[in-house]
Parts: sequence; structure tokens; C-alpha cells
Amino acid sequence: MSGNIRRLEEKDFRDYAELVANAYPGWKITTSEEKHRLEDRLLKTHKDEPGIAFFGYFRDGRLIGGMRLHHFDMNYAGTWIKAGGLGLVAVGLPHKKEKVARELVSYFLRYFREKGVSVAMLYPFRPDFYKRMGFGYGTKMNQYRIKPTDFPKGNTKKHVGMFETPDRQLLLDCHNRFAASRHGMIKRTRNELENVLVVPENKLAVYKAAGKIQGYVLFTFRKAAENNLLINDIFIKEFIYENRQAQEELLTFLHSQEDQVSRIILNTFDEDIHFLFGNPLSGNDNLFTSVYHETNIQGVGLMYRIVDLHHLFSGLHAHHFNGLNCRLKITLKDGFLPDHNSMAVIHFIDGKAHTVNDGSYEAELKTGICEFSSLIMGAVNLRTLHRYGLASLTEENLLRCVDGLFSLQGKPYCTTIF
Repeated sequence: MSGNIRRLEEKDFRDYAELVANAYPGWKITTSEEKHRLEDRLLKTHKDEPGIAFFGYFRDGRLIGGMRLHHFDMNYAGTWIKAGGLGLVAVGLPHKKEKVARELVSYFLRYFREKGVSVAMLYPFRPDFYKRMGFGYGTKMNQYRIKPTDFPKGNTKKHVGMFETPDRQLLLDCHNRFAASRHGMIKRTRNELENVLVVPENKLAVYKAAGKIQGYVLFTFRKAAENNLLINDIFIKEFIYENRQAQEELLTFLHSQEDQVSRIILNTFDEDIHFLFGNPLSGNDNLFTSVYHETNIQGVGLMYRIVDLHHLFSGLHAHHFNGLNCRLKITLKDGFLPDHNSMAVIHFIDGKAHTVNDGSYEAELKTGICEFSSLIMGAVNLRTLHRYGLASLTEENLLRCVDGLFSLQGKPYCTTIF
């Protein structure tokens, strides 16, 4: 059964809101009033956000699926590049297993490829589902549950206070300066900031010095015990800091919450943060493999996909591939987009990439599109893929060199939820 995909018009949003409410039952949008409020929020985004577009899958004139597409500016190792994001995919309950989601994802990838965007990204409802479509894993998220007193206590927190409305621009500037310094971060728009600030339960502690906000903690309170209203947990949504002083004072602020806070729940991409805490244990007393104490849980989330190999290297013309020289043929297996440009010969000359059509090459790298997407984003290195048999290189004596080409300083870091 075929259908067609087009941009949603205002008249379509009531039906789309119904699809979303049914596709995400955990949101508990059940009454007609709640659905109407959802419709209003979606319509407001449709009208106010030029970087967001809504599309629907129609069959016989009826909307049976929909999605939200995001145009992002993403930091790739210090260079701003365009990236595409997919969110709020919803399929009507009677139309599950009819490949509607597959058609929507395929349209999403082709849409951004036609616009010259080479990197696509999404948060998966099921990682294996999207891996089969060529999306590769990004950086694992670590969740810690730390007592406030196990956060470092510095000498002062005199520059830390709660956010005040007139400082909106300072807050936005802080986020985007941080984004410019971290591989994988996405530039935040003013409307996206407003969406954070209007959530009633969100709290913001900011470090402000020299007329600038130089760091902040975005958090909410959660009940720590069902029968005790006085004890809560702090759940940190974002922890941003531009310098060591901002970090130290914000950590001191968190340390000082011990009187009414049981645990601070921190989600972080930092694999080494357990060195920071006085006691990094999660508090559940779990042991495994003899005497290893549980510190945190981990999970995969944001996934990436290269949608056009040639566009990718053209867009990275300013990127420095670590000063290395190599003539490399890249051949990718892509079963989801068979017309994807999945082969390229790249001449790396003093760290600069030059795409050639039929040039000679010293070695051929063969791997899947999902593995290569993770590799080029720096979420995994080539040595690991090669060791697991997920990538092959015709000249293994060049493995160290080719691995060095794709080596980045840090795995991708992204705090944007979409």
C-alpha cells in the first residue's frame, strides 16, 4: 500500500496531534483538552521555528504518519557544519508494520541529502531498528547518583546565583560558546532556549562573572521518598561550564544542597568523572565480577548516519585530518539507501581531504554505513572496529595511519534533545 509524503499544513495538525498522543502513551495525553494543547504547541513550533519542518505520510488523503525535521548547526571538531535531525515520529495504531516509519526515515535522509547535508541524527525508540537503517551509535551516556557531600567543595560559590529573566541572552551566549568548544554540540536558537525556560519545574543555577554567564546547571527536583516531602533528589539536565572556576563554584553549589537532597542524578558523557567524586558509588551496594562496585548505569542514545559520502568530505574541506598523508578508498555497505554514494577515493595530503573520482589508492577501507558513521563522528576508533571484524583494510600495515586520520580529540558531546 503506497502513500505520499508532504509538508504538514495548519489543517493537518489536529490529526498529527492525535497520532503523537497515541504513539507516545507515556506522555499521558488523553483528554481532548490535553490534545488541543499539544496541537497548539506543535502549531506554534510550525509557525515560529524556521529551522523545524513537519511532514506527514498520507494514504487516500488521510494522515497516518508524521515526523519533525530539524536543521542544525553542529560543531564537527571545531568546524560548524549542517546536520539534520529527526524527531517526533508517529504512526497511526492501525498502520503499524506497514513500513510507514521506514518510508518516513527514507524521506528524511533523502530530504537532507538533496540539501547538501551529510550528517543525520536521531534519538532511537529502538536502537536495533535504526541500526538496520544505517544509523551508528554515538557516545554512551553515564548516569550517576551521587550524594551532594561527595561533590567537591571549593572555597567559594559567590558568583553562583539563580537565573534571572533579563539574562536570557547571556545564557544563550554561554551555551553557544560552550557548543563552539565541544565536538558534536549543536548551536541553540533563542526559541529553543525559551522552550527550556518556560518549563515550570526547571531550575537554573548560573555562574556569572565579568558581565557574562560562564556556566550553569539546569535541574529539577524529584521526590526521593514517597512518604517524605522534605527529601528530594536533584536531577541535572545540563551542566555547562566554560572554565575551571565556573566548574568549581557550580560543584560547590551542588555540594551545599545536602540538607534537603538525598542524591544528585547526573547524566554525563564524561567517562572519567568518577575521579571527581569523593565516593562515586550508586548507593545500591551491588558487587559484580568479584569486588567491583557499581558506580553508574550506561545507555546508548543519539545515533548518527552519513547520508552522502562525497558531501561529507566536501563539507570537511577545512577539517584537519591530523596532518597525515594517505590515498584511501572507502567502500560502505548500505542496504537501506542503495543509491547512496557509498564509495569514494580520498587523497589525504598533509591532513587535508581531496575527493577524486578515479584516483589511485594505497588501501581500501570496507565497512558498514552504521560503523563508518560512528567512526567519522569519533564515537569509536578504527582499531576497535578492525579488532571486532566490523571493518577491514586491504593493507593492514596502514591501519595505524588510517586510524589516525579519523582520530578526534573526544567523542561527540550533545545536550540537545529533539
